[in-house]
Amino acid sequence: MEGPVKKNVKNAHLSGLANGFSQVIMNVSMIFYLVIGAALMKTDKSITGFSVFTVAFVFFFACQACSYALAYSPDIANAFKSTEKILRLLFTPTLINAVDEPV
Repeated sequence: MEGPVKKNVKNAHLSGLANGFSQVIMNVSMIFYLVIGAALMKTDKSITGFSVFTVAFVFFFACQACSYALAYSPDIANAFKSTEKILRLLFTPTLINAVDEPV
């Protein structure tokens, strides 16, 4: 039991690190978007603060979706393995002929 537990704990830590890294990237990118937006607002008076925040939050939520996808990637690999095993089991021919009428 110790081998699979260690493997799953390692996968959990890798998922946590990947999610943490993506959260850092997301927050640093938010700073980047807002600084660039402020610089654009300073040079072009037609750009409003609302449009800068709208664009920043679109990128923010896109980064958040990517971070969640990255965190669940080990589960997706296991789901594909399970699906393959189930389909292999479903398509295995049986020795019982369930179509014939009983005699």
